[in-house]
Amino acid sequence: MDDVSLGGADCAPLLMGAAAVLYAFPEQERLIQAGAACAPRHDAVVIGACSEPTSSKATSGFTSPQPVAGPFVLSVGVHGASSERLVQAFRAFRDAHASTPFEDDERGTFEGRDLRLVLAGDFAHPFAPEDRVLGIGPVEDAVRGSLVRSALAVVHVDPAAQLPVQLIEAWGAGKPVVVVDANPLLRASAGRLALRHACDPFTFPSCLAALLASRAPRSTLSQQVRAHAQRVFSPAQVVHALEESLASLGSSRSARA
Repeated sequence: MDDVSLGGADCAPLLMGAAAVLYAFPEQERLIQAGAACAPRHDAVVIGACSEPTSSKATSGFTSPQPVAGPFVLSVGVHGASSERLVQAFRAFRDAHASTPFEDDERGTFEGRDLRLVLAGDFAHPFAPEDRVLGIGPVEDAVRGSLVRSALAVVHVDPAAQLPVQLIEAWGAGKPVVVVDANPLLRASAGRLALRHACDPFTFPSCLAALLASRAPRSTLSQQVRAHAQRVFSPAQVVHALEESLASLGSSRSARA
């Protein structure tokens, strides 16, 4: 449930009448009950979270599996004030580090002026090649997966997201994440690595520069975040918890019949 639905008149009756409510992380129970101003009669069930399975093939023959070449950082989401702040912060990064040498994951070294910011997910994203800002609009799952795997880092900029799927997907691919304006609950929902590289638009240039400075520490972090995702955000764990919840509901109904 999002904040809008929690404020609706039908939310409390829906929660009170539900046989069960499944949460992605424990703190969601408190948030939902506070937002809906009610306390459901059933016990809380936490099933966890995982990224959605993605296809390895693009469904469109006109879509390149990798539309961006050269070093870049990636942000996926809808356009809004947070993505506008990211664009300004990225321009500040290029102004401050235009001639700073950085290490790519595979290609060797590059200068800050050569780095691109790729914005995917919304046609409204700005497209400013002169500033190395590329808005490429919505992308298919296969293209998004390719972009995540090829990016030097993924940038998360939605302060409303308590447990962003974008982070889980990036960690699963072994990609470091720069979190700009993190939701206060992000550490509680996503674990200790969630705010490893957290910043605001003013400190983004130095935070990104520190992450890109050397390949070896970034590789170590990549191994850590991949292991974190496999351990905490396992699809198998979510499926198992969901199956157990459904089986428990079935047993309860049978006992009442």
